[in-house]
Amino acid sequence: HSLMLEHGIVSMAPSGSGWQVNAHSLRLRTDDTPWPLLDAAFKFNEENWQLNVSELNVATLTPFVHLMPESDKLNQWLDTVQLGGRVEDIRVSIGEDLSSMRFSANLEDGAMQQWELLPELHHLSAQLSGSLDQINARVSLIDDELPYGDVFQAPLKIRQAQVDITWKDLGDWGWSLWADKVTAATPDLQVLGAFQLDFPKGKSPFLSFYAEAEAVH
Repeated sequence: HSLMLEHGIVSMAPSGSGWQVNAHSLRLRTDDTPWPLLDAAFKFNEENWQLNVSELNVATLTPFVHLMPESDKLNQWLDTVQLGGRVEDIRVSIGEDLSSMRFSANLEDGAMQQWELLPELHHLSAQLSGSLDQINARVSLIDDELPYGDVFQAPLKIRQAQVDITWKDLGDWGWSLWADKVTAATPDLQVLGAFQLDFPKGKSPFLSFYAEAEAVH
């Protein structure tokens, strides 16, 4: 894979006790896939750094996963789920070590193929924030149809759905994904519920959920 910078404007100037690098109208390309026109600001000093990026396309980033150590399994997973969408207003800050990292971003038109107990998605929006071991997201979905493999016989037709969801890295145990409140409306039902999806290492995933449903007349 290759990353090409075709044109753009980059400037650097002192900022407080450190420096700030500004980039405007960067046009980049991953292999034959162009990136959205990119603006970015990078501010740093001896104690911390902050990065703000205007917009990234998920599909242009996934080819670089192979640069990570032990990336074979992650590459196989990415080939399976085919992540897509735009990530906007990306903000990242890191202090003296990696554990201090904090980030926030907005996702638009998020998409993925059905995998395990997660459905196929096409038009997901989300406000994300978190750290390396926990991510919080307010997720919404409007007018989407979710194929669900062998979990449900027919795709779920969603008129509107919203959920405040948390992903947590549980170390040697594995990881967990949960939401204390889920609201959704289909052409036939209005649903209020909660769920927890556990992925223990070396074991099968486990889904537990509670739901109240009201028929739409």
